[in-house]
Amino acid sequence: MSITLRLARSVACVIWLAVGSAVDELVDAVSGVLDRDLPEADSIGAMWPAMERFLGRAGELPREASQPDADGGAIGHLLYDDPAGRFHILSVVFPPGTSSGTHEHGCWGIIGYIAGLDEETRYQRVDGGAADEGCVLEEVERVIHEPGTISRLLPPDEMHHRVRNPGTENGVSVHVLCRLPETHPHKFYDREHHRLLPYPFRRLPDGLVRADVEFS
Repeated sequence: MSITLRLARSVACVIWLAVGSAVDELVDAVSGVLDRDLPEADSIGAMWPAMERFLGRAGELPREASQPDADGGAIGHLLYDDPAGRFHILSVVFPPGTSSGTHEHGCWGIIGYIAGLDEETRYQRVDGGAADEGCVLEEVERVIHEPGTISRLLPPDEMHHRVRNPGTENGVSVHVLCRLPETHPHKFYDREHHRLLPYPFRRLPDGLVRADVEFS
């Protein structure tokens, strides 16, 4: 299977008048889409314009939402969690040289890129199975996301990826993900043993969120 490498460039973003916060507007738009009970692909498509508007107002994010962890590692800042448990929004920071590792998202997501560079490597499962054991992933695409671009997560074909910061400044992106951090289906790919391992999001003090792999 061929591997493509492409550069995702920003499309023009409209700077909207500040009526309420950018996060509030995004929350309202996502909630409205989910209220319609659309198929996941259609829901993401309906959320796309709202993410474009959000990227045009990303400068409204507080400074702390674009800072790495105290130890210099990658971290998520929880911007919103839905009272009904349908979705949450994170500002995710990858310092230069850091990576998420290859992992799986078990349900939908939409990601907007705010600052720095994010190299996203996408994979497809090729072993024909669905169990955690015996999983074999094959790389199919690499994309360098610049600020202003958007990507999506959509099982079963667009659920495995790795994020790495190839640049010299912090990579900052906003993730709208299904369910809440603690219930979001998230697994780490152990390439050596061809298996998927639990990779849960954990809530930390001060609104921080981090994924920790559970090796056994």
